[in-house]
Amino acid sequence: MTLVELISRPGAQYHFGNILPTDEDPNMTVVSPFPQSDLLFSALVNIWAKVFGDANALVDRFMNDEIQISSAFFYLKTGGKTTRFLPKPIAANLVRSDDHKKLKKIQFVSENLIMNGILPNQWFDMGECKFVGHQFLCLASEITNEISSIYDETVLPKVKVHTDDKEKQLYSQTNIQFCLHEDIETGYYFYLSERLPDDEREKLHTVIRILADEGLGGDRTSGCGLFEGTRIQKCDFPQHREPYFLSISLGNPSPKERDAFLYYQVVTRGGRKIASRTQLKYVNMIAEGAIVKRDGDQPLSGRIVDVSPNNDGTYLRNGKVFLYPLHPNYRALWEKDTHTD
Repeated sequence: MTLVELISRPGAQYHFGNILPTDEDPNMTVVSPFPQSDLLFSALVNIWAKVFGDANALVDRFMNDEIQISSAFFYLKTGGKTTRFLPKPIAANLVRSDDHKKLKKIQFVSENLIMNGILPNQWFDMGECKFVGHQFLCLASEITNEISSIYDETVLPKVKVHTDDKEKQLYSQTNIQFCLHEDIETGYYFYLSERLPDDEREKLHTVIRILADEGLGGDRTSGCGLFEGTRIQKCDFPQHREPYFLSISLGNPSPKERDAFLYYQVVTRGGRKIASRTQLKYVNMIAEGAIVKRDGDQPLSGRIVDVSPNNDGTYLRNGKVFLYPLHPNYRALWEKDTHTD
């Protein structure tokens, strides 16, 4: 397994847009706080095409599961330690707790918390766990200094220049802005699994390095989306014999695979305008944080979906599934009632 870190610049801003409520809504305030696996896929394919030419072979590698990527989540380095966050397992919301409102506000939990099987009935024990703002939770031993938050949402006024309708010229855009902290490095990371010949692997790593300068998301001509650099390193990936997994990518399962998703949230992707009267098709995806049960060695792949208006394969959206093994303790979330004392 390979770990890729996208090192954020101090105070860097990113715009990872989601679908607007309606075509008439003149704002861009619906955003994801992190770059999702379909966006990463598109970025890698586009950079490959710019640098090496035809990217069809790369797309085929994704299609055949010879390359798999997760979405990119937050990490921070401080005090010689790295804390990586994963999406909160959605089944944690099943827990009956006096702190239910606080529980629902948590969006990300640390990898170490997941790997150690720390259940929600322990999350509010401040001797064992620690909050970073309201959305992030980790083990108390992971971060010793006080950090109020990792990022903020910044709303910027914008003006459309390609319209004569004065009422629609003004709009607002929400960006994700990393907070400024002394002696703390922040950024995004994602997992990469690949089975490639050496020459193709080196090309893929080259594309990932270029990603820092090309950037991710929207408004890149204004400085959004850029990174200080990248790190690509081999890493250990947790191994459990349990059949339960946490989905850490967007997923578009085939009809035969849908029953494997036990608890999940559906999100809609696509719909971007590519011409004045043409837009990409919408597609439903299963969001990160889903609970998945895989039977034995039965593969669970997901699909890459054609969202081109004419179904010609020009525009593809990555719905391949990337699974993270869950500690056996997490069975308790859905196999019996779980209470927080």
